[in-house]
Amino acid sequence: MLWILTVVAIAAVVLFIVSRKPYAVSTEAFQDTLTRVLQKKISGEEWDTFLHIPIGSDAYLDSLRERLLILERDENSAGAEEGAIYNSSAMQQVVAVLEELRSKRPIQPPQHNAGSRPSAGDSSASETPSSLGPRG
Repeated sequence: MLWILTVVAIAAVVLFIVSRKPYAVSTEAFQDTLTRVLQKKISGEEWDTFLHIPIGSDAYLDSLRERLLILERDENSAGAEEGAIYNSSAMQQVVAVLEELRSKRPIQPPQHNAGSRPSAGDSSASETPSSLGPRG
């Protein structure tokens, strides 16, 4: 009976490990988080959570997260302005990471498909082409 419980427990642990999805962060969300750090609009708890959870879905973003984690380990909060996570020297390093990310992975604005219909706000949407006018 004990061996059955052991097998079931091992199977449950294996299923749990296999079914876990890696923590996923988009490039846009990563950039937004860094922007909020620079604007002093992020809490220390939120920043700590961001830094300490590996990004399993994107090795490049995770390498940037690790670079930022080094700032945390080096105690760069001493002398920080009120509301800031880091002092000015460390904030410049955050700027450098953000600029690198923007240069390597610029966020593209959404594009319309060539065959898509214009939205109601487009001026061309209210115009009726002559080929669609009344026949006759």
